[in-house]
Amino acid sequence: AARDKEIEQQLAPVKNQGYFVFHDAYGYFEERYQLNNLGHFTVTPDRKPGAKTLIQIRKTLGSGNVVCVFSEPQFTPAVVESVMRGSDVAKGELDPLGSTIKVEPGSYFNLLGNMADSFEQCLAK
Repeated sequence: AARDKEIEQQLAPVKNQGYFVFHDAYGYFEERYQLNNLGHFTVTPDRKPGAKTLIQIRKTLGSGNVVCVFSEPQFTPAVVESVMRGSDVAKGELDPLGSTIKVEPGSYFNLLGNMADSFEQCLAK
């Protein structure tokens, strides 16, 4: 409960900042901390986003409402980078698998903390 409260306080200053994620994997986290997800490139990482989706994202990036676009270390960021080209939106990275976290008691809280740090760092820019 203490860690949850810390994350809530950490993300409170950036919760209204708009962003895009590579794929739709953060719903519970976003809902819990009231984050402003404007969309995702793909629902599942196995499917590449279509041209219509990419055009819509690029248009939204130009609206001034998007602060950050998040990629993931498990997937090639080429699609994200091509859509972001020419925009001044910040690029962040979210690791929903916790690939750098040692599995031990408390690992889940480390994963949540790392995600909170990534959101905060990119959305505060």
